[in-house]
Amino acid sequence: MRDTKVICPNNENHNRFIATAIVYQAWIVDEHGNYLETRDEAEETHTAPDPNNNWQCADCLSEAREVKND
Repeated sequence: MRDTKVICPNNENHNRFIATAIVYQAWIVDEHGNYLETRDEAEETHTAPDPNNNWQCADCLSEAREVKND
């Protein structure tokens, strides 16, 4: 378990964040490999969200900050 967490600097009750993850998806493509549509949402997670990257509060869009767990 991580010894840090991210928080919203504006409201401690905000606990949902926008973060980037890298996932594998199955696409339907044309004969040239051009994207047409997504077959599935996400089949597998390659890289989970990293608190060292920029996260935004999903409620107020403030940039989250990392703090030590209590």
